[in-house]
This record gives sequence, C-alpha cells and structure tokens, in this order.
Amino acid sequence: MTALNVNTQPPNIEDTYTLRLNSNSPNYQVCYDNPLYNLEASKYGVYDVWFYIQYWDQWKMFDRGILMKFMYNSSYPASNSTWIIGRDRGYYTRKMSQNYPHPLKVCMWQMPADNSSMYIRQNEIKFFAYQNTEFYYFYHFIYRFYAQSYKLYTGVKPTYIVDYYRPKPQSSSLSGWTASINTNLKATFTDQSRVSWSDTDTLGENINYCMPGYHKNMSYWNCTQCDSPCFECSIWNSSFCYSCIKNYYPSEYYCYKADCPKGQFFNDTRKICQTCPAPCSSCNDEGQCLYCQAGYNYINNGSRLCLSNVDGCPKNTTLDSDGYRICQQCPQGCRTCNSSNYCYSCLTDYYLKNGTCLLNQCSMGKYQNSVSKQCQNCSTNCSSCSSNQCLKCYNGSYLDTTSGTCKLSCPIGTYQNQTSGTCQKCQSNCYYQNSNNRKCDKCKNSCLLCVTSETDCVSCKPGSLYSNRQCQDSCKDQEYASQAGFCYPCDPACKVCNGSLDSLCQKCNPGYYLQGSTCYKKCPTSYYPNLLAQTCESCKYYCDDCNQDNDCNICKSGYGFIKTLNCTGEYFYKSGLNRSLSLPFNTQTIPSDFDPEELTTELWFKAQDLMSIAIQVLLGLNPYKIRKISNDPIMQLQYQNTLQYCNSEPILKNNVWYHIAFTFSQKTLTLACYQDGNSVPVGLSPTIVVVQNLIKPEEMTLGGSKDLKSQETNFDGYIKEFRLWKIARTSFQIKNFRTVSFTIAPPDMIAYWRLDDKNDGSTQVFSEATSNQVITYDPQPILKIQDLVEFREIYLKLCQEGTYSYFNETLGYYICLPCDNMCKNCIGKTSSHCIECNLPYKLIKEEFICKIVEYCLEGEFMDKITGLCFKCNSNCKTCFNDSNNCQACKQGAFREYQGTSCVDTCPVGMYGNVKSQQCYFNPRIDYIIPASESIILFGSFIDVKGNFTMLNKEDKESYTYGWKVIRLSDNLDITVDAVKPYYETDIRKMHMDNNIIQAYNYYSLTLFVKGLPEFYNGLYAEMVNTFYVGSAPKNGKCQVFPFQGIATVTNFKIQQSGWVDEEIITRYDFLYSLDGGTEYFPIQTDNRLSQEISYQFQSIYDKFIEVRVMCKATNLKGFSSKITTLIVLEKKSNADASKDLSNINTLLQENEEDILQMIIQLKLITKQLGNTKTQDPQAFDPRLSSKDCNNKLCNNNGNCVYLNYQKKYYCNCTEPFAGLNCTYSNKTQLIQIKSFISQLSVKYLSLSDKQYEDIFLSLVSDYLETMNDVTFGIIIQIIGNQFSQNGQYPLTNKQVTYYMNLISNLIEYVENQVVQLNATRTLLNDEIKIQNLQDNYQSALDLFEYLRSNSLNQIDMLDPSKQFQSRMISYKQILISQDSLQQLSATQDLKKSLTTFIKISEINFKNQGLPLEQDFIFEAIEFAVNPYQVVNFENISNNVFEVSFYNASDKAKAEIKNLSNGFDFYFPHQDNQNLSEFITYYNSLSPYKAKQKALRSQLLQSSKLDCQYWNSHQWSNQGCHLQGVDKTHIKCNCNHLSSFSTTFMTPKQSSASAETYTNKYLKSNLDDDGKIKIEDLIVPFDKYFKNLEELLQHKTPSLIEFIFKPGIYIVLLFWLMYISSLFYYTGKDKIKREKMTKSQIRDDLAEIKDDKIQNLDELVKELLARDLNKNQGIQPQEISSQQTRQNSGEDRIKLKLNRLDYINQPKQVLLTSQNFTLDNLNIPTQIIGMGGNSPKLIIKNFEQLDEYQQKLIKRRARKRVFGRVGDVNERAKRLYKQIFKRKQFTPENKMKFFHEALKNNLWFSLMAKTSKIAPRHTRLTLLYLYISMHLSITSVVYIFGYQQLIADLIGDSTFSTLAIAILPLIAAWIICLPVALVFRMPMTLRRELEGVRAKKINKVFKEIDQLMGCRYALGYFISFTCFVIMTIIVIFFNYIYPTDYCMGWMMILVALYFLDMIIFTLGFAGFQLLNIILSLKCRFFYHIWALFEIIRYYKNLRG
Repeated sequence: MTALNVNTQPPNIEDTYTLRLNSNSPNYQVCYDNPLYNLEASKYGVYDVWFYIQYWDQWKMFDRGILMKFMYNSSYPASNSTWIIGRDRGYYTRKMSQNYPHPLKVCMWQMPADNSSMYIRQNEIKFFAYQNTEFYYFYHFIYRFYAQSYKLYTGVKPTYIVDYYRPKPQSSSLSGWTASINTNLKATFTDQSRVSWSDTDTLGENINYCMPGYHKNMSYWNCTQCDSPCFECSIWNSSFCYSCIKNYYPSEYYCYKADCPKGQFFNDTRKICQTCPAPCSSCNDEGQCLYCQAGYNYINNGSRLCLSNVDGCPKNTTLDSDGYRICQQCPQGCRTCNSSNYCYSCLTDYYLKNGTCLLNQCSMGKYQNSVSKQCQNCSTNCSSCSSNQCLKCYNGSYLDTTSGTCKLSCPIGTYQNQTSGTCQKCQSNCYYQNSNNRKCDKCKNSCLLCVTSETDCVSCKPGSLYSNRQCQDSCKDQEYASQAGFCYPCDPACKVCNGSLDSLCQKCNPGYYLQGSTCYKKCPTSYYPNLLAQTCESCKYYCDDCNQDNDCNICKSGYGFIKTLNCTGEYFYKSGLNRSLSLPFNTQTIPSDFDPEELTTELWFKAQDLMSIAIQVLLGLNPYKIRKISNDPIMQLQYQNTLQYCNSEPILKNNVWYHIAFTFSQKTLTLACYQDGNSVPVGLSPTIVVVQNLIKPEEMTLGGSKDLKSQETNFDGYIKEFRLWKIARTSFQIKNFRTVSFTIAPPDMIAYWRLDDKNDGSTQVFSEATSNQVITYDPQPILKIQDLVEFREIYLKLCQEGTYSYFNETLGYYICLPCDNMCKNCIGKTSSHCIECNLPYKLIKEEFICKIVEYCLEGEFMDKITGLCFKCNSNCKTCFNDSNNCQACKQGAFREYQGTSCVDTCPVGMYGNVKSQQCYFNPRIDYIIPASESIILFGSFIDVKGNFTMLNKEDKESYTYGWKVIRLSDNLDITVDAVKPYYETDIRKMHMDNNIIQAYNYYSLTLFVKGLPEFYNGLYAEMVNTFYVGSAPKNGKCQVFPFQGIATVTNFKIQQSGWVDEEIITRYDFLYSLDGGTEYFPIQTDNRLSQEISYQFQSIYDKFIEVRVMCKATNLKGFSSKITTLIVLEKKSNADASKDLSNINTLLQENEEDILQMIIQLKLITKQLGNTKTQDPQAFDPRLSSKDCNNKLCNNNGNCVYLNYQKKYYCNCTEPFAGLNCTYSNKTQLIQIKSFISQLSVKYLSLSDKQYEDIFLSLVSDYLETMNDVTFGIIIQIIGNQFSQNGQYPLTNKQVTYYMNLISNLIEYVENQVVQLNATRTLLNDEIKIQNLQDNYQSALDLFEYLRSNSLNQIDMLDPSKQFQSRMISYKQILISQDSLQQLSATQDLKKSLTTFIKISEINFKNQGLPLEQDFIFEAIEFAVNPYQVVNFENISNNVFEVSFYNASDKAKAEIKNLSNGFDFYFPHQDNQNLSEFITYYNSLSPYKAKQKALRSQLLQSSKLDCQYWNSHQWSNQGCHLQGVDKTHIKCNCNHLSSFSTTFMTPKQSSASAETYTNKYLKSNLDDDGKIKIEDLIVPFDKYFKNLEELLQHKTPSLIEFIFKPGIYIVLLFWLMYISSLFYYTGKDKIKREKMTKSQIRDDLAEIKDDKIQNLDELVKELLARDLNKNQGIQPQEISSQQTRQNSGEDRIKLKLNRLDYINQPKQVLLTSQNFTLDNLNIPTQIIGMGGNSPKLIIKNFEQLDEYQQKLIKRRARKRVFGRVGDVNERAKRLYKQIFKRKQFTPENKMKFFHEALKNNLWFSLMAKTSKIAPRHTRLTLLYLYISMHLSITSVVYIFGYQQLIADLIGDSTFSTLAIAILPLIAAWIICLPVALVFRMPMTLRRELEGVRAKKINKVFKEIDQLMGCRYALGYFISFTCFVIMTIIVIFFNYIYPTDYCMGWMMILVALYFLDMIIFTLGFAGFQLLNIILSLKCRFFYHIWALFEIIRYYKNLRG
C-alpha cells in the first residue's frame, strides 16, 4: 500500500465511449494482448472489465452460451488451478480441473446467432497484478479498485495496475487500439464489420467511474472523496484506508501520521521508520542529517554533512559561538571568519569592510575605488557617482551635467528639471547658447541637449550612448553600455566587459586571464594560464593542479602520482545508450559444437543510474541475461526472457564497484549466484528449468544484448574483467580470485576480456586472452576505442598473480602488494592469507595457510588426490574421503536424510531424533473442523475436531499437542479463554466458548503437535484454518400479492423487505415448495439484488394446492435468513398433463434453474398420470404380506406376482398400462418421461456451475418409475464427486441422513429391477444383465461405504453413538466395552418381533486374545435386500445383517474369528414369507406332546433352516449353527463376524401319492392341550362374554395355578393396609386436630387480615379498658353491650342463633365511681415524681399513643379473633411468602430455604400434615380409592388385551410399557376428582369461621364436622363400592388368565407405582422448586408454581 499524489481532476468521470459488439458472431470478436502474460508465479493476476448486455430489452448477464472465455496457450507450464470469478463486487472461487497460466491473448465475446438484436457494449478492461501476501482477502482488492479509472488521472498510478485498454470516441479507427501504458500491446478484431466505436448517453449503458482519491459510494451510487488522510478507500467505507496522502502511512486500514522517534526518519516509499544514516542523530524525510552524533560537527551550509571533530570545520564555515557542535556558514561573501561572524577575507565580487564582506556596490553618496576596492565619498550633495563624476544628486540640488557636480541653482542657459533633478537647457529644440555669439546654435545630431558646444551633450537621442558628455554609437574600450543608455567603466582587469564587476568580463587586460567571465591574476585550482590566449585552461580531469596540459603537479583523489608518468589510473569500459560490446567467440575455446555441462560467468561493474525506470541489460549471453530491474537497484539473472533468478543482496549503490558471478551445473542440477563473493538466494523460480539442459550462449554482449525486449536498454555504467568458464567455479574460487588478473588464462576459462585497453590512441581494438591466438574486437566504424574506454580512479584494482589488491588510505586508491613466499596467490600479505600455494605446499582453505600435510586431526579428512586435510562437515564428528561422507555425527546433529552427511537441522517437514540421531518425517495433521474459510453463524455451537497421525510411532510422553485461536482483527491470542475441552476427553475434540467468540471477526484455528526438546529437534506440525463468525440478516418480511391465483395465468408479485444486517446483503433469492416445505425450488431472477420479482407458476393438476413461498436474503459472508408465506394456487381449467407432456422440449433448457423447473414440471405430470405417491424415507424394509398381493394392488390393470423369499411383489401390467402398480394408463408416456428426465440429467451434468445439486438429486430419485440406468449413473457420479470434494471432513447427521435416503432410493431402484426380472423369469440365463445389476448394487454400496466410514471416524467418548435408517439400509455404530452386556440392532423404532439383533457379553471375549481394544466400536448394518446376489439360488432371506468391530483408537477393523463363545444372532422370521408361515405353524405345535413334538422336529429338519454368512464370494455356514426358534425369531450362533442371514427350504408335505415341494408352505391342523390360552380370551368386547361362556364349558382354570398368581395377594394387602391405616390414623388425627395451635389453624384456613371482620376498633377499645381496669384493681366483666357488631344482623344459615355466643360481641367494662366510659378511656402512664415523691399516674387516650404502641395494641387485638378465610389463590400466596420468609440468604438460610421449599412441594408431606378442614380419614380413603382405580383399570386393560394394541401402535417395548403405566394414572385422577369434591369442605362452611374468637374455634369446628357428616357418608359409599368392584375384577382376572400374562400385569403395576411415587412425586417437587427459584427473576414462573400448587390442594382435599 503506497501513498499516492492527490489528483486535481474531477471525481466523477462519465464515460460514454464504448466498443459496441453485435451478435451473429460464431467466433470471439476481440482479442487483447495480455499484459499479464508471463506474470511471476508469486503474483495474482486480475482481469477487470465493464460491459453492458442488451437482450430483448432486458439486462441479462451470461444468459446464453459462453460470453467470455480465455484461450489458453498450451506451450507454457501450469501455474495455478484456482480462479476467482466475480460480478458486481460479489465473487466465488472455482477450482479448475487442471492448471493454467495467464494466456498470451485474452479473447472475449462469442454471442449466439439466433438473435440479431442483441449487442454488447464494452468499456475499459484493466489488468492488475499483486503479490499473494498484499491482500489478505480478494474482496479487499475489489473494494479498493471497484469503478476506478485512470483515463484522465495524471498522478502516480498504483503499482498494481499493469495496463489497461480504454475505449475510443465514436467513428475512431478500429486499428491501432493499444494499451495505455505499454503501447506495444494491442487489441485485434476477428470481424470488424461486427464491431464499432459508439458513443452513448443512454442511462444505464454509460459508465460512471471515480478518480483515485474517490470511491464509489454504494448507497448513493456516486463518487465520494475518501476521508483525509485516506487517499484510496473502500467502496463501503470512506475511512477504510488502502493508501494515504503524503506524510501518512497505512496500517490495519487506517492512516497514521508519519511521526518517527528521534534518530529515525519516515521512508515514504516503504512506509516505515528507518534509522538515520550514521553519524546522523536526527534527519529529515530524505535521510539527510539535521544534527550529528557526539564526536561529529554538523555542517550547516546546505550540504547536511557530519564531519569528525578532528577534521574541524570546512571552508566558509566556523564553529558555532554558543558551543553547539555546528559549523555555521560564514556571512554572505565571507571566505574565512571566526565564531563571532567576523570576516577575515571575502569571496570574489565582495570586499572587506570592518570585518564584513560587502558586495561591490557602495552605499548612497559613495563610490568604490577601483584600486583599493574601498568606498569613498562622492562630491557635495551627490547621492550617486562613478569615480569623480556625479551621476545623481540629493533632493534640493541639481546635477550640472557639464561639471558632473551638484548645484543649488543651475547655470545660465539651463533650467532646473524637477523630474530628473538635473539642469537642462532652456530650449527643447536641441539648441544650445553659444557664448561667443550669444546665439542658440544647433546640437550635434546624436545629442538631445547640449550646453557649451554642439558636442557638449547633456543627454542623447534614443539609440545613442552617453559617455563623458558625448553621444556615441558604441562605448569605448574598458566601458560597457547600461540599459539606461550610459557608458560606464569596466573593472580594471577587464578589457571588454558587460558590467562593472571583474566577474563580468569578456576579455582581459594584460596580466589577467579569463576563466569563464572572470579575469584572474592567477588561474584557479585545476586550471593553468594560456599566455597566448590570456585564458585559464582546464587541467586533465584527473589533475587537481597543473603547469600545462600534460604537466600535472597534484593528482585528484583516486589517481596515483608518478613524477615521470604524470598521474596514473585504470582503464574501464564505459557502456551506455547505443554503446555496447558484442564480442566474438574464441573458436579454440568455444567451438561451434560446444555443448556445455557447466558454466560460470564473472564480471565487475559500476552503475551510474540504478534507480532508472529502464531495465538495463548488463550482460547478454542469450538465452541468459544479467539485468537491472526497473526502478530498483537490483541485478538479477533472467532466462529465456521469462524466468528471473538471484536478486542481488544487499541493494546496490551508484558509483560503487561490484563483482557478480553465476554458476550453472547440469551435472548437479544446481544454480548458484554471488555478489562480491557472497552467495545470493536463487529465488522462487524453478532452477531445474535453467540447469537441466544448458545451452551454448548465442551472443556475448557486454553492456547490452542483441535481443533487447520492451523497456530494456543498454547498461549505463562501467564494466571490467569479464570471464566465462566451462566449469562451475566454487564459492571459494569466486570469492577469493575475483581480484586476481590472470597472466595466462587457466585451461577451463573459455572467454577472458580484461577490458583494460588504453584509450590514448595506442590501441585500436579490444583483446581477448584465453589462448595463444589473440582474439580481438574492433568497435569501428561505429565507435572508437577512445569513445568506449575511460581512464578513471583506481577504485578497482585487479592485480597480477602473486600480488593482492590493497587500499592505501594515505594515497586514497588501490595498489598491488606482493604475497608471502609460500603463496602463489593471496588476499593479504601474511602466510595466513593464501588462496593458492607454491609447491610443495598445500592449501588449507579454511585457514588460508599453506603447509605440508602428514596426517589429519579428528574432524578432518585427507583428500586422496591433493593429500590435503580438509575439515569435515561442521556437524560431522568423523568423516572419510569427503567432508560430507560422515562416519559419526556430533552430539546434537543428525544423519542427513537419504544422504551421508550430518546436519544440525533436518530438512523442512522433518525432525531430528535426539537419541537415534536420525531424521524422520513430522506428524501429519489430518484435518480440522471447521474447515478453512468456514463461515460460522454467531451464537451457534462451534464444535471443533481435529486429528493428526504420528508417522513414526513416537511415544505419547515425548510430544504435546493442542490448539491456538487468534482473533485476526487485532491479532489477539484468545486460546485460554476460547478453547473449552470436554470432560475426560481427548483435547483433539473441543468446543469454542461463545462468550469469547465475537461476531463479524475472522479467527485462525491452529492444531499443532510439538515434540519435547529433550527427545526431538524440530518436531512440529500444524494446520491452520481460518474461519469467520458472522450473523445472518434479521427482521425480514415476505409478501406475495395476490395470495391466491391460477397457475400459468396469475402473475404473482413476490416481495421481501425489512432485512437488517451489519454485513452487506449481496443477494435476494426466491424459492417455492409444492410439498409443504420439504423441498424448495429456486425461482430464476436476473438481478440478485432485486427485492421484488414477478413470477408465474407452471401448470398444476390438482384443483387447489398450497404453495409455500420462501424469501431468502444472503449477506456478503454467505449467511442467509429465510422467511416463508403461503399462497393458494388453483389449477387452470384446461390444464392437461398429457398435453403438457407432449409439448415439453428439453433442448431449450440451458441453465440450472430452467432444468430444475422442467424436472419439477415432469414430476407433477408423473404424479398426475401415474397417481404416484412419495414413500416414507425412514420406513425400513417395505415388506408386503402375501395376502396383500392381489390384482387390486395393481389397480386391476395387471396381475400381482409375489416373491416369497424377498417378500416383494411385481405387477405384470396388461397393455397399455405401466408403472410399479400399473397406475399409468399409457406406457409410452412413462417411457417418454424417463427419456426426458435422463436428457435433462445429462444436460445438468454438463453444467460448469451448479448451485442446487441437492435439489436435483432429490427430484430425480423421488419416483422410482421415472429412473433409468442413465439417470442412475448420473446420480452415482454427482454423489461421488461430492464425496471426493468433501474428502475426510466429517459429515453432519443431517447430511448423512440425506445421502442415506438417496442411496436407499438407488438400491430400491435396482431391487425393483431384480424383482421384475425374477418374477418374469428373464434373469436366470442373462449373465450380462446379472452382472450389470450387480455392478449397480456395488456402485451404490461404494457410496454407502464412504458414509459408513465417515461417521465411524466421528465416534469417540463425546459422541459415542451414530444410527441412521432408510428404506433399504439401516446401520448403527456405538462405542462399547468388552465387559458390557448389550442387545444391539441396526434399526430403530421397529417392533421387537421385526428387529434383527445380536447379543454381546463379556463371555464372548473371555480368554480369546483378540486384536481388539477394551473399548471398541460396534457396527451393525442391516440391508432390506440381498446386495451380494442378484439371483437367490440358496433361498436366503432377503434381509442381510452385517456386524463389525473397530478399535476405538485408530478405527482399524478387528478380525474376529474362531471364538470359543460365539455371538448369538436373532433373525425375525417375517423376513421371509415362507419362513414366516412355517414358524407360525411350528410354534403352534406343543413341545410337550409327543406327537406334536415329533412333528416339530420333522418340520425343522426338512426345512433345512440354517444360519449362513457371506465369505466375500458365496454363502457359507462354516462356524455358524442354528440354536433354535421362538415365536418371533430364529436364533443363530457364529464364532466370527461377517454378513449374516438365514436360509430356508419349504418342507416336504406328505400326501397319498408322493412327497412334493410347494412354493408356499401350508400349515396342518392344530392340536390342543386343553388349557386356556391368551389367544382364546383376546376377542372383541361385544363377543367377550359369549366367548367366555363357551370357553368355560370345555376348559376349566386351575385352582392350583390361581394360588400362585399375584392378584389374590394384592387384594388382601390392599384391604389389610386400608383398614389398619384407617383405625390407626383416625384416632390420632382426632387428638391432633384438637391440639392444633392457633397459628396452625390460621395457616390451615389461609387466614387473611380483615379489620371489618375482626372488628378491630372494638377490640382495641376493649383491650384499653381491660388494661385500665387492671391498673385500677377492677376486674372486667362481660355484660351485654348496647352496640352491635357490624355483621350481628346477618343470618347464619347453618349455625343459626346458637353460634352467636362464639362470635366477637362488643363488651362494656364495669364502670367505677370515677364514671369511665369507652369513649373517654385513657391509658394510664406512670411518671416518677420529683424530689423522691411517689410516682404519679398520667392518663392518655389511644390517639396520644406513639406509632409503636398503637401497632402493638392492634396486633394483640388481631390474635383474639380469626380473619377472612382465603381461597386457593390466596392460600398459594400465603405459602409462597412463608417459603421466602428468610430474605437474608446466608449459607445457613439457603439450606433452610431449600429444605422448606422441597418439603412443601412433596405430595406425601402435605398428606402428613394435620388439618382442621380435611380430616386424615377422608384423605386416606381418597388415596386408597386412587389405588383401587389403578388396579381396576389395569385389570380391565389386560382382560380385553388393550395393552397389546397400545404396544403395536407405539412399537418400541420401552415406550409402550411407559404408556400402559401412565394412562391408568391419568384415568385414576379423572375418576377420583368428583369423589374428592364430595369429601371437600365447602367454602360456605369455612366462611362461618370468620370473626370467631380464637378460644372458641374448636367448638365451631365440631359443629362443622357434624354438618359434613352427610358428605362424608356419600364419599365413603362411593369409595367402598369401588373397592368391592376392584376386588371382583382383580380376582376374576387372575383366576381366568394364564400365569405369565398375570405376571406381566403385575410388572405394569410395579412400573405404575414407581412412576407415581418416585418419578411423578419427586419430579413434581423438583419442578415446583425450580419454578420457585426462577420466580425470583421472572414473575411468570410464580404463576406456573401457583397453578400447580392449586392442583395439589385439590388433590389432597385441602383447597
């Protein structure tokens, strides 16, 4: 992200220029040269095009055929297979089937030829490129550059734009349309007659672009400026910055001010703070010093340099006077000065005055003395003068031009000119006053005014020059003409000048020399005087001081001085524009057939413009080039003008010499790069392309190439010493021999151009030095060697052998010094700097020493050829013959993988084992769920799974593994808070804490495995997935108008609105469902951003149908919300399915929505024509009984053929009927439907982009009649592709169920074919058909195998069970242990009699030594078909049961065989119709009667019933045997696991003639044993008693058996417990009721305070009077009162007048002699007397009491009388307040609260309480009535067999048992409720207790109990009647019915009472306790609690 310059162009650019392309073009109409061709592999390329499509006056994008397609050039290697395609800011990723590079050309716009009115308008097409790390997500790129245009932009374009084609105005020529940046790229047209430039101002067809600095505002669709300091921003947010204005830099999409800390400066290019260059302590943004570090002075003269304190201050500067380390610049004009700015000498054109240098221009009234350079005073009143001549006077005086002086009055004949301040003649007609004749004579022609004579001029005419009172045409010598027309004198040094200064000379006077425009007495430095020309001539460029041209005294820095040779330097070749050397090859060293296996190239260079935009070619060895890349100081190697390698490091600098070298080896397939002898990374391009086939260079060009490409130029700089070798030089040789100049070229050198040829004219050609035959190159006639070679400083010195290059700091240049005697070549002067040795010494390279070697030390090896000792690899302990042939590795090092060396770290992807010192592969991370780039809905449960595989069986204790979670928006590690492991579960499965995860954020999820360092080095593996947590749109509405209409007629307007979302909603979809919402089908819309569509539904054939319409909004992240509404669709009156079928044309359907709509239409037609019905996908094994196979099943249009072994049927339809049930009246129509669906399926399969595959699969597989083998194969292929794309990622349960149903449909389709072919007997001899069907079975089973394996891998401790069921397949996987005892099946929700199951116990595994873990996964699969055989030769039952065991740790299948205790399998006989009828008859025979037992044995033997298993190629019974049969199942035992089933053959039937086999088994007559069986008793109710009467006539129940049945004992126990409890509780209850305290009675009545009822005012007065009389010694007496109680006049209906004595009557206190009354009663108060006097009694009335005393007296009054009796609601409130009476919830109070709340909510705790209003004997009777109802109801249910009906209805045995137990409980409650109301005390009686004195309450209750006597009697009569009826029913049931049946009844009773007493009671208490707790937070839960509390009161007779 870069900072760009703000553009001044307008923000909005409405572009009306377009390229119009018409239709009817079979080819692509326009092809563009692709700027992205050969794009670097590390970059993404982006194609951006704007276009408008017109089609039938509608917008349609990509509507027909292929509108846009790339033409791929197959000659280039693959680069990438992921393409991102986007439209209008939306995009999706498409994985291609193969890899494609960017094409050479981009060809577009192929349009159909069937619509001549169609056209396309295309605007700009832009090409972008960016590194794959520059944009984290692709939509950031879209949001930055969407609708941007650079058409009028003049600022710096972003680096991402590669090029663009912009359209031209109308009528422009089509030819010459080129790209805007690289004009060599152009566009071509295939048919120019179909293409034209066209201007348009039509709204919608023109483009509104935005200039950079502005963004497209998506809300208002205009251009809005980015918020400063943003320069480029997102289209959705003006402050979301991608780039910034100057002095700002972007970070995290925000612009920050470029404020860097001290010592750093802001690099505006790289957007970072960089350290100032040393020795700067602070600097500006260009990196120039502003101040210096300690020890340095800052030079404040504009150079911004830092110089050492030792060097002092340079010229023209002085040390700061305030003590700062600053060399301040001297004042202007000053050459030398002191710290006080006092000048000692001045620069040229300045003169010294009083320590100040002044410019040669004196102040007013003075002039400069030409000799002394001093200013001297002018004459009197003169303000400006030249020497002694005044030029201008002060005001008040006038210049007399004749005398050159100023006068106060002008001479005679002149006048004072006030304007000019001069004395002028009286006349104005060019006359003067002649003093001789006193006449005015005429002045000379050139004079304008004259005075004393005609030549004594005062002023001149225009064109003349005034000099010394003369008017001349030109000035004299040593004068110059001013602009005012005066001649002024030159400087004395000037002979000819154009100014008064010596720096304005043109010629000099003798003794002076001209240099430039200045005359010097002595020539400046680097110049010498030319005496003849009187000029200063420049010395040679290498000379600082000289006498003559070739006589140098001082050489410049870098040049050597030799007295006799003048200055010395080095000769270098200089290349530049149009200057390069194309050197010839030496045919001796590089023959024409030269085929190199290795190459090395070396050269020295110095660049002058490394930052140029041009790509400069340093060396051309085509196909190899060394180039400087554009805008960067980097050299790189390029191959074939395509691949780049070896970017130079560090970055190069101008005017610095560098050595660069490259080595190629075809032998070792390596490429190496060097800069100054140091290795440089090769880069990312594949090196194998370069080195696998080395090519002889086609050229050898220095400073350029013969094959310069676009933007390539010659190298601008110097080149020296080019070498080309036919070997790959080592890094040692390259680094240390780069400064050695070979006298004789080594034999491996094939080209050697030193380029040190002199340019002094002595040499005319360049020489090559690799052979005796001198090879030369003459650059003429184009250039001379003098033009190509320069004599320059000795900053690069290549020394002869035996010497080395050394920089002499004193001299300032390089010199050559001799090596040590032992060294043949060296890099320094000592013996430890050798790089090559003189014989007999050997070089030790690592030490750079020469010595004679005898033996090698440890860690070294001796070279067999040279005899030298070389060090082993740094990681080798010992080695042999080679440094990398290690015999042992050092501690901490590891043996090289597949090599002989030792390494300190293993290769990438491997780790080192510390103990074995070997390299092994790192663990493999298998997967992480959620998958990468997942989009997760906020708030959903994020279940995380991952797995890894240790590849080398590492010990679990030697490594760790775990998770990391990073929030990417702020790079925050939230692992600790977010990761939530499951209890006692492997950390590989965990979940995320939803409280930590935030919406609208990206997260990275990492699963890592890390080895412990004491065991491994570098063991680490990780997988990182990123996911996004977002939210879906909310609050949407879906509306359809009208809500009812006619199919194909009504246009429905469907509108969705109101969606709210923080994300951008990117699309709106509309779908509909015809089946109530099971499947939704898309409605095609052209604009996915439109919230409103108009739609017309296709034909329907039902009169009315409810259509559910769905509106769906999807945001940018893919989250969607749906909302549905209902409409009613009416059939069109003339809708005809047959007609619609005949009108269908599948050729017109080209997109996905159209194909799906047609399939839906075919489905509706199929349903109408064939009356088809959708089957229940979960109904496993759709069996059919043989009795149901009749012609009616085939709609009386065919014959029903039944297959007994398969329990399937086939309808053999008569012509022309067809279909599974002969429901189609026209067979041709069904064939036509199948054909249409298969055609549409093939077309659907060919679509490149399918979004609704799941809908398609469901549609084509719903009806089996409409499938054929083509459709079958396509379904298989699509599902297979989906499974392949999913890979090992776990499927959800919903996905597995969906695929199970699809696979089941496929298997059922094949099964129907098998049934048909078996029924018609056309299959037996058709081997091809059999194999085809078997292959189809296998194809479907392969898909099922993927599902089974996928769900198996998900089984673990946290998710221990999986079970899925469909029509044809059902399977279960569950984690169990070997010590478990379980009965397991594959199916669910089936009756036990229909379930196949296996029994597993620990006995099966005992002492077996199986390869099975203690915890393993059990898997059972049941097929409703025989998938292994198409033809049932062995009479196998159709259902196959397969069982497998898998180890829980690795999911490996365990081989279970040869068990001593095999597994028991149970197969229902209903799987086979013959077997089912056989078993029914078999079980009807008694095993206890000899004749029937013999017949049973004969039948079983002749049936050949056996247990079989599939051994992968046939059915076998080895290891399996039949154990027996029962009423429902066949029991088998097998000592191994496989796929099992049973085989059965119809037994022989005896006849008079012969034994024959029948296809259907017929059972014989039944034999009876004389006992009553349950089958005899279970008859309909209306026939029950007649049947019982007949049954008892010949069958008598056994009295002995009756004694052992439970019923009699249950009845006796009932009566015993009731009577004993009645006696026990009644007596105690009477005593307890009398002893109840007032508080208990108040609670029992739920008393509510009521002042009126309790007559509180009267009671207060009574208490006051009582207290007063007590203090006076008077005892109160009760007498009659004159007042009456407020309610004394009310009638008491039941208590009448005798109860008035108990009511609170007003009292009157006996008055004393003081005559007190109630009205004037006062309260006495004692006060202590003063001075020890006795206390006095002060009287107070009630109103004078304080608040506390009044409250106290009222409380006493309330306790004496009962208040109002509360109803059930008030009773509940009272109890609720009691529960919460402890408001301080301390730990102790909390426990008390829970104890009290729980106690008050138990049923039996309420029963245990004593109550005045509900005596315990009534509650006890009601309880036993409740129990008797249980006994009666359950007995009646079992008598009539209703429990079996319930069991058959429910299916599952457990749930049916619960239902049978719960229903009597509910019924008993209902029956007992009326009796409870009889026993209940009415509220009218309870009201009689209101206002009663507390002491009289027991007497009142006794009278109330007497009144309740009648109700109690009625309740007891009803209860005892029910008790007697219950006793009769139970005894009858147990006497008549079989024992086992009665025992089943008793078990139901046990379950019933367990539910009632334990589950319901405790459950109710827990439920109420929960409501109480929740009521503290929410008042709603109090109402729930109160409702159930009222129910409890009524149930217990308390309410």
